[in-house]
Amino acid sequence: MRMLGLIFIAIILMSLKAGGDAMKLICHQWVQVSVKPYGSAETQPLPNGSRTKLSFIQNGAFERIGSANFTKVISSKGKWVFNYDHTKIGFQMRGTRGAITTDIEIIKLTTDSLILRHGSYYQKENKRSKVYVYDDSYFVRGR
Repeated sequence: MRMLGLIFIAIILMSLKAGGDAMKLICHQWVQVSVKPYGSAETQPLPNGSRTKLSFIQNGAFERIGSANFTKVISSKGKWVFNYDHTKIGFQMRGTRGAITTDIEIIKLTTDSLILRHGSYYQKENKRSKVYVYDDSYFVRGR
């Protein structure tokens, strides 16, 4: 019984440490370099003019800077959160209400790379039903 209690405490301490490590790893600026869309076997590199930048701050704030059509820069700010075990992340844009849904999966998080998987419903041509598909976004640590 005592051994079971020690194992339980060790698991809790390890999960707390992992959460702190995830926070340290993600709280930087990230630059999107490629994407792997649904149905594609390979990643597709993004040209410099269409790369999105994400900045995560430890207080829960984030900023997203992206470009549309290589000419217009789109910026948005808001809040971000991890889920309970730091395997998913959620965003809430400034000015919106409600709970933040942590539905973006963190596939990889290291000191220099971040891979996010986000899902959406996709309807094929001439079909009435929708399927849930995933796209992967590949980021490298910015300066």
